[in-house]
Parts: sequence; structure tokens; C-alpha cells
Amino acid sequence: MKADVRRSVQALHEHDIRPVSFASPYGEFNGEVIKEAEIHFESHRKAWGVPDDGLNDLTRMDRYAISPFSLTNTTTFEEVKKLIDRAKSEGKWLVFLAHGVVQGKPEPFQIHIDTFRKIVQYVARNEGNVLTVKEVVGNMVKQGIRNGVSVKQ
Repeated sequence: MKADVRRSVQALHEHDIRPVSFASPYGEFNGEVIKEAEIHFESHRKAWGVPDDGLNDLTRMDRYAISPFSLTNTTTFEEVKKLIDRAKSEGKWLVFLAHGVVQGKPEPFQIHIDTFRKIVQYVARNEGNVLTVKEVVGNMVKQGIRNGVSVKQ
């Protein structure tokens, strides 16, 4: 596993791609994977076996345990709207995970483009603060935060 991660990172670097976050293949990880991710990346995103809501409390969140909400072929706009409203009212970071946004019939881990457009339009109309993982985690790193508390000495 370590060699696979290192080879992948090296290949990306050879193309001037500098990823900041790691998502374990198939969502499978353990402590060893997290330790390797800590060497090469500033964060790790979970997939399976996490709270279904994708809401992350930045005051307590471990940046190597980011929880996403999966946008799938059964996800409805109304479901996502409730999560967006909840994230805004609770001051939490809502992270979405999608394997594809498609025009045709979506596969299980894809979302239809019309549903995705409604989500984007809703966020824009409600002045949602949209940040990438790189932006949020970069801010945490600058502040010396690993899991809601400073790790700077």
C-alpha cells in the first residue's frame, strides 16, 4: 500500500499536480493508510461508514477524517436543500462526494445534471460560502490545526 501511494504521488508530481487530499480507494482505510496519507497529503476524505449527512464541525473535525455526503442517483434536491440549510444554520462545512454528474441516466454513484444545477443555484441564491477541500484544509494547516485543536508548539 505504501509503495502504491508513493508511486501515485510521484506520477502526479511528474505532471505538476500537487494533490492536498487523499480519498482511499473504495473508501477502505485503516490507521496505516492514514499514517501514509499524513506523509503525502494535508487531509483524507472518508467514504463509507460515516455519518450520512456530510456535515463537518470545523471546531472538532480531524482533517484526516473528512466526512462527505454522497450525491447519488437517488439523491433528491429537497434532501440536499435540507442539508445545506442545516449546515448554514449550524455553521458547519458540508462536503459533497460525487463520482459523476451526467446528462443521461445516472449510475448508482452519479447524480443527474438537472439535480446538480438545482443544488448549485440554491447555494448561489442563498449566498452559500463555497470552499474547496484545498481552501478549508489549507486554512487549517496554516493555523496548525489537525483535529479542531492547534498542533503548533
